[in-house]
Amino acid sequence: MTTQTRDPFGNGAILETNYQQINSNVKQEMKYHRKEKTMKALIKIAAVFLALLAVPLAAEENRFEVVRQVAGGEPVHLVCVESMPEGATAETPVAVLCHGFTSNKNDPLIRGIADALLAHGIGVVRFDFNGHGETGGEFSRMTIANEVLDAEAVLTRCAETHPGARLALVGHSQGGVVASLTAGRSGGRIAALVLAAPAAVIREDMLRGNIFGSGFDPLDPPETVAIMGGNLLVGREYILDAQRRDVYAEAAAYRGPLFVVHGTGDRVVPWTCGERFVREHSGAPAEYRPIPGADHAFSGRIAETTEAIVGFLTAAFAQRADRPNDPSGLPADWSPIPVGEPNTAYAKFFIGRSYLHKLTLDQVPAFGVTFEPGCRNNWHIHHAKTGGGQILIVTAGVGYYQEWGKPARRLVKGDTVNIPAGVKHWHGAAPDCWFQHIALEVPGTEQSNEWLEPVDDAAYAEAVGR
Repeated sequence: MTTQTRDPFGNGAILETNYQQINSNVKQEMKYHRKEKTMKALIKIAAVFLALLAVPLAAEENRFEVVRQVAGGEPVHLVCVESMPEGATAETPVAVLCHGFTSNKNDPLIRGIADALLAHGIGVVRFDFNGHGETGGEFSRMTIANEVLDAEAVLTRCAETHPGARLALVGHSQGGVVASLTAGRSGGRIAALVLAAPAAVIREDMLRGNIFGSGFDPLDPPETVAIMGGNLLVGREYILDAQRRDVYAEAAAYRGPLFVVHGTGDRVVPWTCGERFVREHSGAPAEYRPIPGADHAFSGRIAETTEAIVGFLTAAFAQRADRPNDPSGLPADWSPIPVGEPNTAYAKFFIGRSYLHKLTLDQVPAFGVTFEPGCRNNWHIHHAKTGGGQILIVTAGVGYYQEWGKPARRLVKGDTVNIPAGVKHWHGAAPDCWFQHIALEVPGTEQSNEWLEPVDDAAYAEAVGR
């Protein structure tokens, strides 16, 4: 049966939906989702069971929770597992893995990627999105928007615990969409992005009024839509969020290295979705790698798929002179102030990498501070009984300065910022540009610095207009 629905966004298009074909396709892919069982409770049990039975990774696993606060609601406790390769250092790169819709961090593809990355010296963090696996929350309250917040929270934690490491995002299916959107909002924090069968078709599915063979009115979605035998509920907010979201445009804000792998036999998400991510990418090189005949879950082709992913990430992390976040690639005349050395002593108070060059400690202490794209320091306060504070003089690049409760101020070469003592503030680079300033410590009495919470991805994106 084929039905027609008018595009609710007023484009005048008629959206055709062949439900018999959709149901046939869904049935052929249902084996991918059977491990989730049928009920929310069984999904959680299956996740624990898989974790107990799975072949142990080569490295020791560190289980932890990342707590994401929810305005007016209960916080979300994201259950995470971190594995670092033997001999890991402060600069060992780390990949954050994002699973798909109804899946979890122990999905065979996610585990396969994790094992392969660890074997090649790359650390891994796997986690369960809200409403999935061991993480709490109702599945019906899950949306793409709050999954992006989940990924950002985990990413922020990784940046805090691995301040010297380069970070990558790897996502499968809906996790690929979430990874692409998170990378687009990350302000240069992501060194590499991998998408496996990214489910950008989700918008079209929601506009047509069909999800996993369950139909609904796309012009007025119900509060919930039952899927997978009626034992999982997809919420209205999920549908509306997906209908309005231009995934490709939002993902295009990420300009770093991109790798997309997609099976040509995928009957859930057409391989053309993966191809389009690469086609619309600008900036660093992007590659599309088809896996001939592979289905949405890469069933029986996981080894081939992970080999391709590992090859890309290994090369991306190994590149130095050509990568956009390597200061050695800056022009010789970029600034009269040297970039300096990695700011390791204060790395825990920064998101991203910064560099420090001591100018003088006599009379008025002065330092040159260089920020890689997207790097910013935490909210902080310069305290003093009398005098005190700080003056910034911008010497190169583009950056931002923001005081608590005020809009961010864009900074370019020649700008100065006077920061009185007692003012809560942060400063850092623009998302796609290096930034450098001289920091002058204003003399005062009983001076101290108070470091506060990080400027997370959402706050940073809002501040810089992303």
